[in-house]
Amino acid sequence: MDIRHWPVARKLALLIGLLLTTLMLIELNSLYRLYDELLSSRKAQVQEQVQSASSLLDHYYKQIPEIGEAKAQEQAKAAIASLRYGKNGYFWINDMNHKLVMHPIKQKLIGKDMTNTQDASGQYHWQAMVTTVKNQGEGFVEYTYKGPQFKAPKDKVSFVKGGECSI
Repeated sequence: MDIRHWPVARKLALLIGLLLTTLMLIELNSLYRLYDELLSSRKAQVQEQVQSASSLLDHYYKQIPEIGEAKAQEQAKAAIASLRYGKNGYFWINDMNHKLVMHPIKQKLIGKDMTNTQDASGQYHWQAMVTTVKNQGEGFVEYTYKGPQFKAPKDKVSFVKGGECSI
């Protein structure tokens, strides 16, 4: 079928369709880039906050010779539990065996082995966090959280960092 023999209306419709498709693809690309920029910004913020919390843990680790390990651990956990950032940001501490050492929101989980705990999409995110620390020392873990405050699961990103201390 030769396009030269098409009626003008059909040619215009094709041209408009191609233009609209092109505009839609450009807009989708812009939305993807915006999402990527927002995620990168969020990751940078989370990483910066975790670095600050890690510095606080280091402070208590250095206090062990003066105040003892048990008191340093207790004070460090209390200090980290009280920290918040952004609208809903908080910190927790888990050990390298997936045991939750401190969680300011879900205190009933403290001491629990989180190895087999899955997120809303079935990912073993606690295992991913420990693996990231073991393999890289620190890094990002993305997972999906379904909490009672949400109607639908929400994507979350955490920056995890290993420490030298047993606090």
